[in-house]
Amino acid sequence: MPSEPQTFTAAIIRPMAGSDSADVARLHALTINRGFLARLGPRFLRELYIGIEEDPESAVWVAELDGSVCGFLAYTANVAGLYRRVLRARSWRLFLGMIPRVLRPAMLRNVLETLCYPRTQEAMHLPRAELLAVGIDPHRQGTGAGRRLVAAMLDRARADGVDRVKVVVGGDLDGANAFYPRVGFTRLTEFEHHGRMSIVYVIPVQSPP
Repeated sequence: MPSEPQTFTAAIIRPMAGSDSADVARLHALTINRGFLARLGPRFLRELYIGIEEDPESAVWVAELDGSVCGFLAYTANVAGLYRRVLRARSWRLFLGMIPRVLRPAMLRNVLETLCYPRTQEAMHLPRAELLAVGIDPHRQGTGAGRRLVAAMLDRARADGVDRVKVVVGGDLDGANAFYPRVGFTRLTEFEHHGRMSIVYVIPVQSPP
């Protein structure tokens, strides 16, 4: 007999709580595993997302299905300000979280390049507001959770007075490069980041009808 089609309930979208940080770190490592941040380890990722959520110009949301976190999205209205504040508030926690991985020369270069990233985006005259990361459990993709997380981000960006939000995506990430245009982003430009070509997408923050 053919199997019954699988159905999903709608995800609950809510702000990340401190107790969610381990789930968000796990989802980051699972879904953004080709980025260098995942290689810095789960402790570093937990501290990073706690720092983003605590930042006054930033936010992290989670998607919850059947009582478990199945997705997340991190956003900031000012990426340069976020870097400064998170480093000032959590520098030792972040550093301890990435030892000994950061002592490798290639990893240290990536960290230094990331710290210089705000200057790069300012020199390119890119929007300051940024979708920093989004990840959905592969078993929960197709539920609409990603689209609803983006909608929550746009509501916050509108409240922040932001006119456009950007996201930077590795050029070889086929899934991500398909997802962002599908939810309203358009391709703006590209540049080299961490030794590979990255694509910048932007989405307008329009007033609600």
